[in-house]
Amino acid sequence: MYSIRREMKKYEEYAYVLDFIPHGLPSRERRHVVTALAQVVGEMEFTLLEVTIKPGIRLTPGQRIYVGRGRREEIDHVIGRISYDDLTEDAKERLPQIIRRIVENNERRFIEFINTCRPISPKRHSLSLLSGIGKKYTTIILRERENRKFESFKELEERTGIHDIVEIIVRRIVDELRGDEKYHLFTRRR
Repeated sequence: MYSIRREMKKYEEYAYVLDFIPHGLPSRERRHVVTALAQVVGEMEFTLLEVTIKPGIRLTPGQRIYVGRGRREEIDHVIGRISYDDLTEDAKERLPQIIRRIVENNERRFIEFINTCRPISPKRHSLSLLSGIGKKYTTIILRERENRKFESFKELEERTGIHDIVEIIVRRIVDELRGDEKYHLFTRRR
């Protein structure tokens, strides 16, 4: 696996709840005490985490919570990173919608990626790793961004003819989290 992104140890500050498990996951060998858990996806690195919940707190799927190193309101502690395969079926089902919400809420960040991404080899550009963006659209995007940087998803779609760039980015992120991709554009390797 290769990461196109620079790998520095980063911690998520905020995450979105994928699944709230009020009685824990008793099938997990590493837990001796049954406690309320949540499976969450980080807002910046799309890190999949499992966290324990403070007594009396109930979380709802899609809720944004603080998971950083400071004082946490809802969670007791971060158990650690998990893989896509460790997610519950409900969490897997919700993952694309929640990632879509993160991408839409952070449009500037993803437009900046489109405006600055580079080739990964002499014959392949990072843009071509996005499903549905082959050589033709890569050429169009590169030509258009040379003339004028993109300011929004809408502008990118209007100037290039690409449909639903958000969905293209979401699919790529989910595929990276599943472990289906050799190169990582948006997620940190496991």
